[in-house]
Amino acid sequence: MAEPQEKGMRVLIVGAGLGGCAAAMAMHFQGFEVIIYEKIRKFQRLGDSLGLGENALRLLDQWGCTDKIKAIGNTSPVFHIRRFDTGEIIATQRLMDMAGYIGHRGDYHQAFIDRVTELGILIQMGSEIVAIDESKPSVTLKTGEIIFADVVIGADGIKSPCRELVLGYQDAPKSSGYACWRAYTEGSRLKDDPYASVLVQQDTMNVWIGPDKHVVQNTCKGGKEFNWIANHKASKDLGESWSEPGSIEDAVASVEGWDPTIVNAMKLTPSCLDWLIVYRDPLPTWISKTGTVTLIGDAAHPHLPTSAQVLLSLAAQQCSHA
Repeated sequence: MAEPQEKGMRVLIVGAGLGGCAAAMAMHFQGFEVIIYEKIRKFQRLGDSLGLGENALRLLDQWGCTDKIKAIGNTSPVFHIRRFDTGEIIATQRLMDMAGYIGHRGDYHQAFIDRVTELGILIQMGSEIVAIDESKPSVTLKTGEIIFADVVIGADGIKSPCRELVLGYQDAPKSSGYACWRAYTEGSRLKDDPYASVLVQQDTMNVWIGPDKHVVQNTCKGGKEFNWIANHKASKDLGESWSEPGSIEDAVASVEGWDPTIVNAMKLTPSCLDWLIVYRDPLPTWISKTGTVTLIGDAAHPHLPTSAQVLLSLAAQQCSHA
């Protein structure tokens, strides 16, 4: 694990998500004084599956976070690609080559928060940033308080206000034309089903490939937690949201005639979300004109989840070389 260097510049990070926490750890071990401001008062266990690959794990190892991550993620050495109708395995690949350790996003986020806190990095929860002055540089909180720093990092996610400052305009999301049903549930719901139970006897990952559709399944914590994702054509009235309720009935109907292993698992899931898959055009710059405000994570490069690569490592490497 890397040793932190002597304290130097003061870095203010907007957002305590995965990218913000990764930047905080990277900056800490580069010897910077770091403080994070987060508008949420208390984080919830949001989301579902997220993969951390070997590139990200190398950095997390340097920051002393690897053990926390490995205790959370899927321990299966491989994943299988299957025919949609028969379930026949048509390809097998090392899981680390595709997505690394796959676990619940909320658990990973908590592991990051815990490590940031252990390192003595202050996270100011419930502190909403309403303005950024790149000439100082400084941020203004909703309370009116002004906080000064040497550098401001915008890690405030897909709907980043910091991005508007850097760009000088608002950029709108673009629909991919697809959405996906996403579900996360207890593995115990599947254990008595003659078909689906095989998915929760141990950590497993499978992808069923069919005509213009695929279903991804992930099991972690030794079969205690289970999730699946199924893509579908997006409806015109589906907005950009991470909490839009979906229909289990519609999801199951979309895979009629598929392998009963995954169909039954979907039937036994109590609820799901319907998530519009959107992206934004690559930004012309991630850095403000003065060079004192920069963007990382989804604020800088929101991409399609089908890219199957967490850009955490890229953001962290940028910070490490700052």
